Amino acid sequence: MAKQQLLKIFFTFFKIGLFTIGGGLAMIPIIQDEFVNKQKWLNDQDVTNVLALSQALPGVIAINSATFVGYKIAGILGSFLATLGVILPSFIIIFLLSLFYDSNITQNLYIHKAFVGFNAGVTALIFLTTVRMLKNILNSNFALFLAILTVSSVLLFNTDISVVVLVSATLSYLYHYIKALREVQS
Repeated sequence: MAKQQLLKIFFTFFKIGLFTIGGGLAMIPIIQDEFVNKQKWLNDQDVTNVLALSQALPGVIAINSATFVGYKIAGILGSFLATLGVILPSFIIIFLLSLFYDSNITQNLYIHKAFVGFNAGVTALIFLTTVRMLKNILNSNFALFLAILTVSSVLLFNTDISVVVLVSATLSYLYHYIKALREVQS
């Protein structure tokens, strides 16, 4: 693994950690732009896998994403550097803020309005990424059926998310298992 590539992984995730406001989902468009479009180290399906695995595994989405992407690109060392890169900015910022923290900051109208703006921008980025990823996710009639089933069960019946994930995973496993059996028998 080239030293230059490892440094690129670290500094890209440092930048992502520094400028990603709104949680781990907000970093997915940056990962897609940097590692798929610019560097060509990943493809769109890899980004879809990053998103799925990062949300399915316990822990923070940003750290899970960095760990997975780093490992996919450069193995264990890449995983370590990507994770360190995404964690370090938050650590530094929180440390510096703790030195100057004043409880009146949270009551400041301008700071509150700035965060309202951040939330709007992050929502737009997440929506745009979702729309771009739909072509990779909804690539079969079964995937479309499962997407409609999960969205409707959450929105219409207020089904618990953990139940939706377990049922979706079980249905997907059964569908692909039966499909593989049919292919073997043919």
